[in-house]
Amino acid sequence: MGMSKDEITISELRFKPFLSESRILAEISNLSDVIDSHYRDQNPIFLCVLNGSFTFTSEILRHLDFPYETAFVIVKSYDGTTSSNTIKEFIGLTSSVKDRHVIICEDIVESGLTTNYLIGKLKDQEPKSIMIATLLFKPNQLKYSDLPIKYVGFEISDEFVVGFGLDYNEKGRNLRSIYQKVD
Repeated sequence: MGMSKDEITISELRFKPFLSESRILAEISNLSDVIDSHYRDQNPIFLCVLNGSFTFTSEILRHLDFPYETAFVIVKSYDGTTSSNTIKEFIGLTSSVKDRHVIICEDIVESGLTTNYLIGKLKDQEPKSIMIATLLFKPNQLKYSDLPIKYVGFEISDEFVVGFGLDYNEKGRNLRSIYQKVD
């Protein structure tokens, strides 16, 4: 069977279109409106979890016209196509989150291991609230049911996806649409 013209290859894997850029941007615009209504006068801190959520976070912030702060953290727990159960220390948070509303921006929440770890570290600083905004969410893979996942772009199941910040071994982040691995 030949590759369709929409399929792409990254390293040795083939991917087909999954979510178009226009659908992604429309959904992010909707999420931004909701976030705006919840945090307009709160001066929240948007915590961008690098590297994957940089594109998603910047698109959300583009729509907001009220005072907020941004901070960038790195929490690494991924190798190849399988989530590893080891977390390397997170780095990058220099602002105090004490008595502040924190919105953790993720490209994807799967098991929730990374996000759960990050929330545990943040709670030590006594923020006023912590909520999660994620472009993609895999509810059937979630291992931490008490995560405050408040803003979700798209719920997906077991697809392995790249694009719009998501990578396969650091490749594919630059794609403006999201692609799904072809089995």
